[in-house]
Amino acid sequence: MPILYRQGTADAQIPVQTAPASLARLCAVGDVVDYREIEGATHAGSLYGDDRVTEARAWLRDRIAGDPATDTCPAA
Repeated sequence: MPILYRQGTADAQIPVQTAPASLARLCAVGDVVDYREIEGATHAGSLYGDDRVTEARAWLRDRIAGDPATDTCPAA
């Protein structure tokens, strides 16, 4: 199952500096990860800011329709 991983650069709960280690673990086990860093977004803002809920719904609809997710993991 692909993962939409959005990270706000102003997230105080899960700092953006933790993302590389999290991504490395997910990618190492073969997960397809669509990582999106959102400049200035807080923890809640990475989901609820601007049109992000609409974007997440569209991403999920595409997966249900069988469209492949973008994989931002580095090539093995």
